[in-house]
Amino acid sequence: MPSERPKLGVIIPYVQEWPQIAFTIRAIHEDLQNVPHEIVAVDNMCPQAWEQVKGGRAPNRVLQVDRGHDRQEIADKTCVPAWENRYDKAQDHESSIKGAAKRLPWLTYVKYDERLSHWQAKRVGCAATDAPILLFADSHTSPGRGCLSGMYKYYVEHGEELNGSLHAPLSYQILEERKMTYKLVYERGLLGYSLTGYQNVPEPYEVPVMSTCGMMISREILDSLGGWPEELGIYGGGENFMNAALAVTGRKKWIKTGPALHHHGDKRGYHYDWLDHKRNQAIAMYLADGEWAMWNYMTHLKPFKDKEELFRGIGDEIIETCREQRELIESKQVFGIEEWVKSWKE
Repeated sequence: MPSERPKLGVIIPYVQEWPQIAFTIRAIHEDLQNVPHEIVAVDNMCPQAWEQVKGGRAPNRVLQVDRGHDRQEIADKTCVPAWENRYDKAQDHESSIKGAAKRLPWLTYVKYDERLSHWQAKRVGCAATDAPILLFADSHTSPGRGCLSGMYKYYVEHGEELNGSLHAPLSYQILEERKMTYKLVYERGLLGYSLTGYQNVPEPYEVPVMSTCGMMISREILDSLGGWPEELGIYGGGENFMNAALAVTGRKKWIKTGPALHHHGDKRGYHYDWLDHKRNQAIAMYLADGEWAMWNYMTHLKPFKDKEELFRGIGDEIIETCREQRELIESKQVFGIEEWVKSWKE
């Protein structure tokens, strides 16, 4: 390893995750004690999230934005300060994570409240650090001992030969022992994935697709793809994009064998929008392999025949707004999607 080790930037978006976000930050920091690192927590509470959280609560329950967020700020933006007097008056309305970041040199707090979007929060987090190596983690995770520090060491030593991203195996629930990865699913025009078992082998192994929770990647490679697309909305599509864009540009994805990044799957008070989800996936296919791939996906959607005008409008908008990033990826493209999928299935 070089004498001056590169800094690792850990990007953690969150919405209504208190106190899990605090435990996630602490657990990740503890695992990285011997690694030069910065944790960037991206507060994505916004009017859109508030409306969803508000709508999902029973009428007789106390309605409040949790302590991870700037509560007075969101009250001002929504004009619905329903939680304003729900807290002890001595308690500040400032985000507890924001307050901690003022004291901790390794923690950075960033606010992104334009819209509810896991992917835009990631994009903003990347811009908030100058780290040349990036790690993305969900706000409800806890690394097994040595998981992330071991990944960092391996990536620094072998990143050039890996030529892509390195991923931690996951557990879906925090107390599960079973480690999971993704397997390739390509059907109805979408480069997708589903959960599959982890291979307990000594060395890192290549996979066709993997989760971006627990993904380590160089900024150089991420920038070569144009970064997280600015058009991606609330949920879905980001992993389709990352897996497909890396694939068609000849990059690879690897599982770092060893301890897992334990993930806690649960309801969080907000939800995805079906049409936005499909738009995100259409963006992923367009960016990876152009108009034909996007339309191939969209025309396979069940409502397409009955609502063709709607979907045609969405597709045309994607082509217009995402053209520049598509041209960037196309300039580096060495495979078509179907050609690449066929090579993995043979």
